[in-house]
Amino acid sequence: MNIKVWAKGLIGGVLAAVVIYGFIIFCIVESTINETAAFGDSFGALTSLFSGLAFSGLILTILLQREDLNLQRQELSETRNEMKLQNFETTFFQMLRLHNSIVESIDIRKRSGEKGQVAVIPPLLMEINRRTFSLC
Repeated sequence: MNIKVWAKGLIGGVLAAVVIYGFIIFCIVESTINETAAFGDSFGALTSLFSGLAFSGLILTILLQREDLNLQRQELSETRNEMKLQNFETTFFQMLRLHNSIVESIDIRKRSGEKGQVAVIPPLLMEINRRTFSLC
């Protein structure tokens, strides 16, 4: 049964019991004190009813809290997954920034007296670019 429907029934039951009790008391007001005392003693059942309704309310709050806890667990799981993705993206972009700074710091200009490096660096850069763009 849906919890909201059950809660509405519980509230309706309490209101009906209070209205019926008030109506009965209103009809009895003209009686003697002994009659009203005996009548009041007969309402032990109404006290039991209210105790039962209070217990039902306690059960209802436990069910609602269980439902809220399940929703909270789902939210926590989703947040955890989002944090994993965010950590991956942060690490990835830091590595990209580091790669870009390394590539920008490579100096391939010809220096006087350094013939060997100039001949090796351009083919090396071409190979790096070929491998980098072939992954995309």
